[in-house]
Amino acid sequence: MALGKLLLFCVSENVKEKINELNVKGIKNIAFNEEVVIISYDYSVIGSSDIIKAIDNFDINGYFQEDK
Repeated sequence: MALGKLLLFCVSENVKEKINELNVKGIKNIAFNEEVVIISYDYSVIGSSDIIKAIDNFDINGYFQEDK
């Protein structure tokens, strides 16, 4: 099993609650630290872009900002 970590910064409490409800095959652990969410996942099962899509499909008021 190959583990990866996805870090999401500047996450509000509303989004944290929604992410905590996330039930996606391949996600091993979700940890919260102030405004950061750390998602540990098995990247032989799921990719980070699939996790972002799953979160984006939740009923969350907000959006993901691309790094430039």
